Amino acid sequence: MKMEQENNSKGLTARILGEQPTALQKTLNKTISQLLHHEWVGPTPTHDDSFIQQNLYRLYHTIVADLDIEDVRFLINQEILLDDMMPIALGYLRMNILAEGDFYEGDLLNAVLSVSNIFWENHLELKMSLKNIINENLGVIESSDIPRKVIRNTENFLFDS
Repeated sequence: MKMEQENNSKGLTARILGEQPTALQKTLNKTISQLLHHEWVGPTPTHDDSFIQQNLYRLYHTIVADLDIEDVRFLINQEILLDDMMPIALGYLRMNILAEGDFYEGDLLNAVLSVSNIFWENHLELKMSLKNIINENLGVIESSDIPRKVIRNTENFLFDS
């Protein structure tokens, strides 16, 4: 199932952004480095460097249209380009509330729910979209075998914010 989902997610970012406002569509053919307006500084990471450094280096040179679920989850967890990544993440969650990166079913949802309240306070439209997506999929979430922390974070997001 994991490999099938990974193959199916290729090109989905482009399709998700294609349904977004024009400003977001303009990010499709840009690399993460271009969006950050910052080139990689320092040596190219090697196998001796941390996974985070190696993955960030890889993603710096990846165009947004080629990002998969795991890439989006990783960037959100690192709080990189949240303004650009969150609409993509919500698009994935609209298609599958339990979208899975490399760790477990629902790990993208958990990453999105773990973003600071300050982000959500400054992005009320995205916050309402996420609440709607969650409410439309409560049955799926509650009947799934996802980690308890994802359910707890979902409840906290719905009722504490």
